[in-house]
Amino acid sequence: MVEPGSQKSKGFLTCGDVASIRPLITRDASTSLPNLLGAMFLDRLTQIPLTDKSMPSYPPLTSNYIAHQRYGNLTGVVDVVDIAAYFGAFKAEKYSSMTAEDMIGLNFEMRQGERPNGLLVVPETLPLADMVSFLAFGIRHAYVKSENSDDELRVLSQMDLLKYLARDPAAQKISSQAIATSGLIDRRETPLCIVDSACTVKDAFAKIVKEFADAGAIVDSFGYLIGTLSTSDVRELVKGQGIESNLKLTVTEFLAAVHRGEGIAEPVTVVPEDSVATAMNKMLEKDVRRAWVVNEAYEPIGCIAAEDVIAKFGRNYFE
Repeated sequence: MVEPGSQKSKGFLTCGDVASIRPLITRDASTSLPNLLGAMFLDRLTQIPLTDKSMPSYPPLTSNYIAHQRYGNLTGVVDVVDIAAYFGAFKAEKYSSMTAEDMIGLNFEMRQGERPNGLLVVPETLPLADMVSFLAFGIRHAYVKSENSDDELRVLSQMDLLKYLARDPAAQKISSQAIATSGLIDRRETPLCIVDSACTVKDAFAKIVKEFADAGAIVDSFGYLIGTLSTSDVRELVKGQGIESNLKLTVTEFLAAVHRGEGIAEPVTVVPEDSVATAMNKMLEKDVRRAWVVNEAYEPIGCIAAEDVIAKFGRNYFE
């Protein structure tokens, strides 16, 4: 990754400059859903590309081409949102017969009636500014192809861009703005997803997906923010008594069990007077994609996610 403030960063950045160096982890499309979920839990993955070696390999990218359907033996991508959508909408007893391939694009189909495979492969020379529109609106990860090898792919995520913005002194003008005047809270067209603490995990996942969110703010009977249920928490279903039992728990019971009886993890919060930098740093410190904006009564009144920061400031900054 190019260091923020370096000579290279003063010119235009490419996807290869900011993509992570972590190795790409894949699974075969025929992998069972329980095994896929187990792999995502062990490797702490929120998204995993699928391969099908029985299919003919697709041609490599040209210099300016973006692959949306297939690339090589990669057939698609499964995201934690897809799995949350499945468990929220269908009977959990059937999950053992489902495969990874069955999950591809499920959340898009349930929300919009379409079922894209979620695969986005780009050349490392592609200007980063051209990627912002994808990472700001629904695509959490892209896969960056090396110039030296058609088989060498690296991950470029929303969090990679957020880390870069947070570390670059040149972004200070952006990050020093107060949240209240930044326009970030007003960007969202959908209402905040609020999850009652007595709601079951299954119903909570269904609500999150139905409301076009990827997390819900958990509140008690007084509307006080007490925690977060994210679609990433679907990975934790493999713990304890197992998937079927965990889906029947209330969200508070489930999250307390996930944290081994230590109670629900404190949600990441900011107030409207805080700076955008404060929100970004809190998200990066806790490795989460959102911070809840709360009022004086600790009621959630908004949400700032990584994609909000990228959408609002990314394209102008990275150009």
